[in-house]
Amino acid sequence: MEMCSVTGCTKTANRQAHTLCEAHYYRQRRYGNVLTNLRPELGMTEAERFWAKVQKSEGCWLWTARKNNGYGSFSLTDSNATVFAHRWAYQSIVGPVPEGTELDHLCRTRACVRPDHLEPVAHRENVLRGEGLAAKQARKTHCPKGHEYTSENTRRYAGRRYCRQCGRERYVPRK
Repeated sequence: MEMCSVTGCTKTANRQAHTLCEAHYYRQRRYGNVLTNLRPELGMTEAERFWAKVQKSEGCWLWTARKNNGYGSFSLTDSNATVFAHRWAYQSIVGPVPEGTELDHLCRTRACVRPDHLEPVAHRENVLRGEGLAAKQARKTHCPKGHEYTSENTRRYAGRRYCRQCGRERYVPRK
């Protein structure tokens, strides 16, 4: 086994790369230089690292780094844990998120980290404000046949709503 030809590297050389280990071979192919610093933010404070990844504008402040399901994802320096970028921004500017609440994006842009676009709300409120299936169903005021969902005309079973009028019409005995 041959060792990597980069000074100070103790890894074994990749067969394809001949004299370079996997990491240095990747840097050579991607950046054209085996000594490229892949983490230029090293030496910066956590706040400097965070705000370097935010694109501020008149409207939303967009997170430009790693995202998870559209939400910004930020790695903390000390604990090596990952947090949502919008939560980090809110906590650093406004303060802690109140117990039992979560942050709702009022602008409906998941990558936004602007604190005045975020509001602490209960989980149920956050879900109902969204565009998911539960929110769409909750906003419906009438059944597919046009009958209003009222307390008298609505039957609930297994977490779903059923129209009593439609049920009566469905089970009319035939002559």
